[in-house]
Amino acid sequence: MKHFLIIILALIISCNNERPEPNFYKNLYTGEILNKTQFKEFRYTLYLKNKDSIEKTGTLNLTSFMAVP
Repeated sequence: MKHFLIIILALIISCNNERPEPNFYKNLYTGEILNKTQFKEFRYTLYLKNKDSIEKTGTLNLTSFMAVP
């Protein structure tokens, strides 16, 4: 009986059809959702705008910014 209840509970939980909206690259200020390419371009423009302070501190992995397809 215990196993039957566990199976029924698992089926009820797994049948939830609501999927959350993917917001991997969501701008929390404007609410705009960017695709991966747009997000990489945005990161690269941030790098270019702040290049002098980034190079002084040396705390940024530059290869991740340069890898825009």
